[in-house]
Amino acid sequence: MKLELEITTGFDPWEPIRESLDLNQAYLEFIKDGEARGLRPATIQTYRGVIGQFVSHVKDEQTLNDLGQDDILSFCVQRHLSPSSRHHRLRHVKAFFNWALQK
Repeated sequence: MKLELEITTGFDPWEPIRESLDLNQAYLEFIKDGEARGLRPATIQTYRGVIGQFVSHVKDEQTLNDLGQDDILSFCVQRHLSPSSRHHRLRHVKAFFNWALQK
């Protein structure tokens, strides 16, 4: 599946993050950092929506290092979503993990 290929190329969300961040704290810091970098309000709002949904989706996981490929795929590849929506979710989740890896 193309989506799975996109996940396995580029960034590696399963590479342990130095200090594993609490998932909710990482989400809040990600939004705060985006605002500090001057991202457009519409971009921040989209991140709040998509990443907020992702955090709710994996609510049983406590840290970013607790997440696995199945968590990301089950959020991004839901049957009721169009291919465009799946890609939209994946793009934003990748941005979140890339940000976390840099921290």
